Amino acid sequence: MTARPGFWTGAVAAGCVVATTALSAQNYATRLADGRTQLGRRNLDSAMIVLRGIARDPRAGATVRAEAFMWLGVAVFYQGQDSSARANLQEALRLDPLLLGAEPLHRLDSALGDWWEREQTLALCGEALPAWGWGWPPAGPSSTSPMNADARAGKAPEFRTHPPIQYPDHLRRQHVQGRVLARALLDSSGRAERGSVRIFATPHADFTRPVTRMIEDARYSAAVAGDTPVRSCIILPVDFSIRR
Repeated sequence: MTARPGFWTGAVAAGCVVATTALSAQNYATRLADGRTQLGRRNLDSAMIVLRGIARDPRAGATVRAEAFMWLGVAVFYQGQDSSARANLQEALRLDPLLLGAEPLHRLDSALGDWWEREQTLALCGEALPAWGWGWPPAGPSSTSPMNADARAGKAPEFRTHPPIQYPDHLRRQHVQGRVLARALLDSSGRAERGSVRIFATPHADFTRPVTRMIEDARYSAAVAGDTPVRSCIILPVDFSIRR
């Protein structure tokens, strides 16, 4: 039985889904695709009607609504409503701070991509810091991905050592496994700041304590800007798995 820092490899769905739920999810996906199509054709009014309908529908779920708000932000940006565009991007990230939007938005317009990076850094890190995802966003088995311009201009922190992660006995007995996605702020000496660990996703709440303890007690190299060690933010996946 192992628990170790891991790397983002994609979401895996398991179990049975009630047919009506699957049909509902398919319906929202179809409507979202229609909204994007209208947006691509610059039919902005039509796109906004579709996207607003999804964004305001709590039955759609947080991630679907977040994506709708993101594309709604693009639509109003094309109408020249910059403040409204940013407000929609912020609402998207409030609903799902892990939503992957930087790459498609940069392809559309560099200003949109820059806004998204700044807002996502604030949503995930709580302040404007150079930030990296260690295996997040998904970009390969051992990727360290800069999340903003400050990170791209600097050098990422690295793991030096970390203590063993305690697998909670009751979760091990119940064969509860999965990935925890956490955030930590590192000071300019490479230490995780106490109280800075935040869990964004976990298969069970009882994984929170061992992951927090591991991250806080680990040793890292500091992030570097120019020649100067600086505070930074990391997004870190930790895997809990049972070997048979």
